Amino acid sequence: MKTFATTAMISVVCMHVFAASAFGRQFSALSQSKAPAAAFAQLPERLKNAPTGSQFMTAIGKLNNAQRERAIVLEVLSGNFPSFLRDLKPVSFKSNDASGKIIRLTAFVMPDYLAVGSDRDFVRVPLNLISAHLINDAFDTMLPTRKIVNEIYQQAEVKLSPRPMKPGARMTSTGYYLNHNRTIQGQLGKYSDTQTKLVAGHKKDVVQTNKLLRKPRAIAIFGWHRLKSQRPIQPLSTVHGARYADYSHGIRLISNWGYKEVDGESILVRLPDLLKDKKDWKLLSDEGRIKTHKISKAS
Repeated sequence: MKTFATTAMISVVCMHVFAASAFGRQFSALSQSKAPAAAFAQLPERLKNAPTGSQFMTAIGKLNNAQRERAIVLEVLSGNFPSFLRDLKPVSFKSNDASGKIIRLTAFVMPDYLAVGSDRDFVRVPLNLISAHLINDAFDTMLPTRKIVNEIYQQAEVKLSPRPMKPGARMTSTGYYLNHNRTIQGQLGKYSDTQTKLVAGHKKDVVQTNKLLRKPRAIAIFGWHRLKSQRPIQPLSTVHGARYADYSHGIRLISNWGYKEVDGESILVRLPDLLKDKKDWKLLSDEGRIKTHKISKAS
C-alpha cells in the first residue's frame, strides 16, 4: 500500500502541473474546431507499473472503509484506471428556447463507471461524494444530473439489467464491491466490444441536485434502470450521508465541456455554466437551475 500511495501522490502533483499548462493549449484548439471526445477532460495516463484491479483490491482488502476510500482516490488521481474510460462518448441533448428554436448540446461522458486497474483487469469502484468532488476538481469533470443519467441510459449502446445483492451491513464492504463487479463482467460477456460502447443500467449514479442545498451533508443517488420498464429502481434520494458509498453506486464522470449548437453553429461551452444559466439549464436538468453545492466540512 505504501508503494501505491507514494506513486499516486507524485503523480497527482505532476497531473496538476500538466493540467495547468496543457488545457490552455487544448482550449485554444477546441475553440477553433470540433475536437475528439477524449480531449474534453484532463485524464492522466496510467503508469506502466500501476497495479491491476485485482492486485489493488487484494492490497486494500483489510483496510477499513475510510482507508479504502483514500486509497482508491489516490489510485484514480494517479491515472490507474482503464484506458477505455478515457474515450469519452458523446451524448446528445436538446431543448427549445423562448421563440421555439431548437438548441442542441453534445456532452461527453465516460463510457462506463469509474474503475481501478487496466483494460484487462479492472474493478469498478464506488466512492462517496467528497471523493467524487476531489476527482472531478482534478479532472475538469462533473457528476451527472438526473436528466443526464436518464439520457445516458436512453442513448446507451449496451443496457444491462440491475443485479441487486442482499442488503445489509456488508453492502459497503470490499467483498461486495468485487462480487458485484464480477456479476457485471458476467453480464457483459454476451456482448462484443463493450469497451468501445456506452454502457448503462448496472449501477446507481451519484448525482448533483438542488436537493443537496437542503441536505448539505448528504449524497444524492439515482438510477439503476430496469430493462423492461426503462424506469429506475432508485428514485432521486438523499437519505445517506456524504461519506456513504456501497456496491450499487457508480461514479460516471462527465466532461465540464461540450458543444452547444444554435442555427448550425457549434460553440464550446462549460456545462456547469449551462446548469446555472437562466435559459440553458433545461438542456441538462429537469429540476431547474442547479446551484453550486458545497460539502459541509462536518459531513
